Amino acid sequence: MDQDYIYDEKNRVVRICSPVGIKVFCREHKIKIEEFNLPVLLDDSITHCSGMFQDCTSFNQPVVIPERVAGCMDMFRDCKAFNQPVKIPAYVVQCARMFAGCSSFNQPIELPKYAAYCYEMFAQCESFNQKIELPLRAENTSAMFSGCTSFDQEIVLGENIINCWSMFANCTSLNQKIELHNTHCLYNNMFLNCTSLSPENVTIYSGRITQKTLEKRLRQMWGRDEAEDIADIAEKVNIVKVKTVKKIRITDISYTLEGNPPVEIEEEELAKLTSAEIFQKLEELYDTQKLTTLEISTRSASSMKTLAVYFDKELSAISVIDDWDESISYYDSGEDKEPVEIRGNFYPRHMVSDDRNILFTIIDDFLKTGKPSKQVKWIRE
Repeated sequence: MDQDYIYDEKNRVVRICSPVGIKVFCREHKIKIEEFNLPVLLDDSITHCSGMFQDCTSFNQPVVIPERVAGCMDMFRDCKAFNQPVKIPAYVVQCARMFAGCSSFNQPIELPKYAAYCYEMFAQCESFNQKIELPLRAENTSAMFSGCTSFDQEIVLGENIINCWSMFANCTSLNQKIELHNTHCLYNNMFLNCTSLSPENVTIYSGRITQKTLEKRLRQMWGRDEAEDIADIAEKVNIVKVKTVKKIRITDISYTLEGNPPVEIEEEELAKLTSAEIFQKLEELYDTQKLTTLEISTRSASSMKTLAVYFDKELSAISVIDDWDESISYYDSGEDKEPVEIRGNFYPRHMVSDDRNILFTIIDDFLKTGKPSKQVKWIRE
């Protein structure tokens, strides 16, 4: 649909057909964006709602978000009057700053299971005080409730959290149970100015830790200066010792068979399979002798890597891409450097393999550790 909006003048209803629909409507009807408060309908063609109602400070109308929407970043940002129930669609991944600055908003919210990016979602929502269950896939919750001066709810932060920096900063009413299951994430100023929070309500799941390291972490969490005494908190906060096992999550697997479009194995399906079952499936694909590409992406608390393989029958070019430090490691066969063509790309022979056992040793180790196999040599670039 080419239109940004359709206006039903008789019923004074605006059908929004694109994320900029309201802004275009206001401009063409000479309405200030901060004065917009007409009933709206979101067209089913919309796939993302980023910034849709941003700065509509007077807007307070019911909104039904279409089920196919996957992103709601900044959707109601600074809608200071907005206080309507909102159902977030099942496949939304990005909901950063969705209600940031909505100072009147205080409605029950259920986060969808795919929501990974929730940073500043309710920042400065001064009236907000609703129970929130973070989905298992949540990764970035930095400043999620920053400035929510009424917020006082229990929260569990799971093992996949990478960043919870300033998550509860200035939540002056907060005094409920908070659990943190990943102490390798960014958590600076997590409880900054949480003046009502009793340390007894905070539980940190951690491996072996010295008193000095513990006090350093608590200073960072509470936003204390290095010179400040943290003993009052260190004595009361709950530290649960856990055996540290580095968990690797396989996030994506895609492959291509000769003459066919790429196939992606959904993360939901991957979650049901063991690494041994995935390994067996990949072996079966390889044995068809039609496999042309294979990519496996993994994630842990401290790394994101992709194993990429390009095939020409038994010959394969194997590399591991590190998304965090932007490096590539190529398998090193140690053989001569004459170029070899694989799928239109030329590789020095010492970067390819024709050994099935080597290939599946690399795949098996990557599925288990998320790293280049230590059983072979690599060329790092």
